Amino acid sequence: MSFSKDYQTALEIALGASSQQIIVEDEKAATRAIDFLKRNRLGRATFLPLTTIKARQLSPRNMELIQTSAGFLGIANDLVTYEHRFEQIFQNLLGVTAIFDTTEHAREAARKANYQVRMVTLDGTELRTGGSYAGGANRSQNTVFVKPELDSLKQEMQALDARLREAEQEVETKDNLLKQAQEYLASIQSQGEQARLEQQRAQLAYQQSQEQLQEIQELLEALKLELATDATQSLQEEQESLTEQLAAIELQKENLNRDIETMKSDKDVLQQKVQNLQEQLAELRLQQTEWLSQQSYEQTDARRLEETITQLEVEEHQLQLLIEQGDAQVQTVDVEQLANQLTQAQAKKTDLEQGIIRKRFELDDLEGLSLIHISEPTRLGMISYAVFCLKKQKANARLQPPRITCKDITIQVNKSA
Repeated sequence: MSFSKDYQTALEIALGASSQQIIVEDEKAATRAIDFLKRNRLGRATFLPLTTIKARQLSPRNMELIQTSAGFLGIANDLVTYEHRFEQIFQNLLGVTAIFDTTEHAREAARKANYQVRMVTLDGTELRTGGSYAGGANRSQNTVFVKPELDSLKQEMQALDARLREAEQEVETKDNLLKQAQEYLASIQSQGEQARLEQQRAQLAYQQSQEQLQEIQELLEALKLELATDATQSLQEEQESLTEQLAAIELQKENLNRDIETMKSDKDVLQQKVQNLQEQLAELRLQQTEWLSQQSYEQTDARRLEETITQLEVEEHQLQLLIEQGDAQVQTVDVEQLANQLTQAQAKKTDLEQGIIRKRFELDDLEGLSLIHISEPTRLGMISYAVFCLKKQKANARLQPPRITCKDITIQVNKSA
């Protein structure tokens, strides 16, 4: 059997003398044990056969009353742990005893149950059926309930032994530390004089360092003042230089603005000139187209005249042969008529030759005009002069055979303009 230490006193009172009773397997075992005690005069004992002991339980009404009461901790057999085969035994011994926390709560529950239920509190006070009370203090001789206390005391003694050993180790450690401290103190005392000398030297060095630090700070302040003065003068000079540069930049800006305005006005003039040149270029291209057409026509007319002259030359040659031969066929022809035809053919030939000469002059002029190249920008004076020469060539070509040309003139116009 095992239980919580908190319920030790209450369970000890609940079991009472029953804790000394002996559990046996059956009635025969109980009988044999009693005979053994008799023969050996060993006293008396109570035996609990597993086959005859029956479980006891509270009535449902009383069970409901105490379960709803304040301070109820449980039925005694529910607060212990045991083997299952001993269930009937423990329910018989503890199944009708209720455990409460305090006497006041147990008394209130007992009044509700009309003192029909045995109750025990944690401090050992017993409220018996019928209304009697039992309690007080006595030294328990029950080994069942002394054993847990002994186990607890053994655990406490083991813990105390462990703490004692730790304390002894700690004392030993502190003794060692004390010895070390004493040795260190003796060492410090022996070094005390030297430490005081070192302290005096350190104080003297500290005073010297303070004086040097003060001198350095004064020097630093003087340098800062000098640097501030030099920096101010340098900044003023730099400001004046920047002001002069800014004025020069402003002047350049004004000059650039004037140049831009001038370029804008020149641009308008140039655009007007380019427009005029483009108009003149369109007129020249139109005239060039007309001259190319006229050149083609004149070439065709010249070829026709040459063919006519060739034919007349053939006829003239044939007529001269007829006149010279004077054969019978020619005698039938009127000589005077042939002579007139020859004269007319020669005159026509002369006219045709002169026309061919004129056509050739015109073709040469037209070919010269077709060689005029228009490509790059040029001045207005040259364009105007070129137009004048072209018009003059056209007029002379219509009036007379001699060739009149304008030498060494090339009109160049920028197509992109």
